Amino acid sequence: MTTRKTSDSLTGVDWLGETVTQALSDAGVPPHSWPTRHPELLDQVMPSITEEFVLELKRSSTAVLLSDDRMAQVHRKEVRRLWARQLRALRLVVLLTHEIGQHVFHYVTAHMHQQPCLKEVLLRLCARGTQIGREAVNLLQSGYPDGASARWRTLHEIAITATFIARHGENTAERYLMYDAVDALAGARKYRESAKKYGLGPITDADFDRMEKTVEKLRLRYGAAFTKKNGWASHVLSRTPVRIQDIEENSGIPPVKSAYALASFNVHATPRGIMTRLCHDDPGELLAGPSVEGIGLPLRQTALDLGLLYTQLLAAVPCPTHRLLQKTLETFVNDVVVLPDPTLTAVGA
Repeated sequence: MTTRKTSDSLTGVDWLGETVTQALSDAGVPPHSWPTRHPELLDQVMPSITEEFVLELKRSSTAVLLSDDRMAQVHRKEVRRLWARQLRALRLVVLLTHEIGQHVFHYVTAHMHQQPCLKEVLLRLCARGTQIGREAVNLLQSGYPDGASARWRTLHEIAITATFIARHGENTAERYLMYDAVDALAGARKYRESAKKYGLGPITDADFDRMEKTVEKLRLRYGAAFTKKNGWASHVLSRTPVRIQDIEENSGIPPVKSAYALASFNVHATPRGIMTRLCHDDPGELLAGPSVEGIGLPLRQTALDLGLLYTQLLAAVPCPTHRLLQKTLETFVNDVVVLPDPTLTAVGA
């Protein structure tokens, strides 16, 4: 049998279906009768066809991947053509936050030693926030707004957490850092449950006991509520478990429930998540690739939450330079927010 791709499929998947059908037809089996009447025939032809298909795909893999790369470049150019100004503005915000973070880190190391926990938490949250901002930019440039929205959801929670901790000070920051031991123990318990099943290396009894003793000491120090979900914030909110919505409400941040809900659809396997897409508004079509639509919302929200996040850091380390940096960052964030959605402009033109 000679492998010959007869469709536009890059990998020849369509060819595979055609070849199986032809092989069964050659054996005198009608196309729609083999599943119930002649399953043994498929078992006879499948190994050779599968082997040939795998070999052909491996032989052509370089060409296939290059072709896919070219298609991706075409999509990126189209995204750039429509969203060049907006993406440029967001990239400047991300770059500015990176530079601010580096500056504040060196400033704190050299000049400030008060509230060490608060500074550490805010710097770490900011560093992670900038990294997520870069991830969002790359997803948006490639035409994947739903992926960028999912990353923004994490960034939003980071900005909420930073605002809450900055508002409540050093004690809350210390509790936040100590809470890592609670998360570590929870992770160790789950790891132990699956380690044997998946052949993973075990956590020694000594290490596990040490983790349990650490959490027990924290429970005695901070109370039983500390060991519950987001228990590091329980002393302020006086409830268990603490939800991220509770932290947001206490932070005084205007809620963005609609955008957060849309982002959550992309994170979880809900029916709404497969029916509602930022990148495509036609439920009758299935999109499994890039799009120029839907980029505006995650783009703006990413800029806004990076601005909010770094405002907490700059305010926690007050000096004239940092006040100027805060104003500069606000200006660049606003540049992102005020730019129009080119896809909506095109529709209205």
